[in-house]
Amino acid sequence: MRKNLIIGVTGGIAAGKSFVAGEFRNLGAAIVDADAISREILNSPLVVRRILNRFGSGIVTGTGGIDRRKLGKIVFSDGKKLKFLEKITHPAIIKRIKYEAAAKSSKNITVLDIPLLFEKKLEKTADFTILAYLPEKIQIERIVKRGGLSKSEAIQRISAQMPLALKVKMANIALDNTQTKKEVRKQVTKLWKFFANAPRRRRGITGRSPCPY
Repeated sequence: MRKNLIIGVTGGIAAGKSFVAGEFRNLGAAIVDADAISREILNSPLVVRRILNRFGSGIVTGTGGIDRRKLGKIVFSDGKKLKFLEKITHPAIIKRIKYEAAAKSSKNITVLDIPLLFEKKLEKTADFTILAYLPEKIQIERIVKRGGLSKSEAIQRISAQMPLALKVKMANIALDNTQTKKEVRKQVTKLWKFFANAPRRRRGITGRSPCPY
C-alpha cells in the first residue's frame, strides 16, 4: 500500500458521508473529521466572544458554549450572517484540517471527512475524492427526521451548499447512499482494495475516475 494516500470524502448534509468515512476508519484509515474540528473551533474562547458580540447571549448553552442548533437557525436564514460566521471560523478550521492531514502523513491512507470539500477547494489536498449522494427528496426527509428541522429549514441548509449536480461532476467517485448500509459497506471495501494499489495522483485533479465496482 502506498504511503500517504489522501482521500477526500464529502456529501450534502445528511447524505451519509460520515458513515462512509467511518467504514474507511474500520478498514484502517486515519480520519480527519472536519465536523469535530468545527465544533472545537466554534467553542474556542475567541470565536465564542465574537459570535456573542454579533448574535447575543440567546445562543449560549447551559455550559457556556454555543448552541449549534440555535445558531444554525439564525445563520441559514440570513446569508450575510452565514458569511460572517464562516469568516471567523473557516480560516481556523481549514488550517487545522491541513495540519491534521500533515500530522497523519505516515499513515497508509488518510480520509478527509469534510462537508465543504469542494466549496473550500480542499479537494486540491486529496489524491482522490468520493461524493456520498442522495436524491434531494430523500436528503430533505433525513434532515427533518434527524435534526428536528422543518422542511423549509432543510431546504435552506441544502441551498447553502454547492449544488449536488456540480459536486457529482467534480468528484472522482460518486457513491449512491440510497442503498442499504450493508451494500454501501461492500462498496467501501472494494474502494479500499482499489486504493491499496492506486498510483498517487497529482493532487488537485477533479473529474470522475473509473469506478472499481
